[in-house]
Amino acid sequence: STGIPWVVDGHNRLARAKELGVKNLRNVYWFNVDTEKEALAEGALRNITFGNGTSVDAAKFFRNSGLTPEEMGNLPMTQDKVRQGLALSRLSEGLFSRVMTGALPVERGVIIGGRLTDPDLQAKLVRMLDAQAAKGKTITNDVVAELVDMIDSAPKARVTQETLFGTDTFTESYA
Repeated sequence: STGIPWVVDGHNRLARAKELGVKNLRNVYWFNVDTEKEALAEGALRNITFGNGTSVDAAKFFRNSGLTPEEMGNLPMTQDKVRQGLALSRLSEGLFSRVMTGALPVERGVIIGGRLTDPDLQAKLVRMLDAQAAKGKTITNDVVAELVDMIDSAPKARVTQETLFGTDTFTESYA
């Protein structure tokens, strides 16, 4: 441990205590870690374990830690937020960014990441959805789930293509 305290949760409580001149806080949890990143991961894991935070918070934890639920031991995988967070963590970087900005609804991200883990196939699905939205069509989450299942179950191939930037290999679904 570096001996440097990092606040990973309770920023508002700490600020208010300072305003009021409180010298000692109760219910402070200390993690014995070496880096701020580890402290943030421990704080996030604690929040997830106690059912606090959102599914997006859980997804950030899964993405940043690289840990699988099996590696985390007693994490309550029955919690919806944890299951949704795990699904969101499986989204490609671009789709996860869209969830973060609100351009892709969390529920839709959960459907896609929970059922379709290949980033190339995720991109194909979202291109299909975006094309329909550009035509003014409304697509429900149930339809998205059906499309995900269709793309996932359709024959696929790994395709290698020469581009201006070199060789590119991706998964193509024949859905």
